[in-house]
Amino acid sequence: MSRFVGVPQFRADMSWLVAHDSEVIGVCINWVPPNATQGWIEAIGVVPDWRGCGVADAMMAGTLSTFFERGLLQAALDVDTENLTGALHLYEKYGFAVVRREAIFVKALG
Repeated sequence: MSRFVGVPQFRADMSWLVAHDSEVIGVCINWVPPNATQGWIEAIGVVPDWRGCGVADAMMAGTLSTFFERGLLQAALDVDTENLTGALHLYEKYGFAVVRREAIFVKALG
């Protein structure tokens, strides 16, 4: 999380770090731009050995609850649709809906 400190929209007070026996097993980095009514889930991840144990569920539920308690009207995120971790299922479970699709263009140099 230290790389986000000093970034104006990073909200440590709305982000989550989950540990077990002093080992980090999950993290959810949340952003709220100044004067925004929408919170962003910038990154959410769980170490492979802990996937399927409810860690991401707990962080997502905590994030959405915190956003609501702070008066935010929406939660948003972007996702790699080819992600094999089950992230899409998590987002759909919590009611997220696709509002835009993007294309990434790449050009080889050399």
